Amino acid sequence: MKEQPKCTVDQFGTKRWRLHGKYHREDGPAVEQPAGVKYWYLNGKEAHPETLVDLHLSRGTFCYYDEQTDTLHFAENE
Repeated sequence: MKEQPKCTVDQFGTKRWRLHGKYHREDGPAVEQPAGVKYWYLNGKEAHPETLVDLHLSRGTFCYYDEQTDTLHFAENE
């Protein structure tokens, strides 16, 4: 089974997902601040959410990015 990023939450409520010490998350933003600000990363490099859509599509999983809600939606969750 593929290793998954671990989430930590700081005293201000900011959530951060890291894998091998680098920001990384394939199913959502790697950093989420309580005010709603989100940052998307893959392997420690900032990425546009559409990059994650392309990654999932290349693996045969349908998903799309909703700009209004700043979230990824997966076919199995619909």
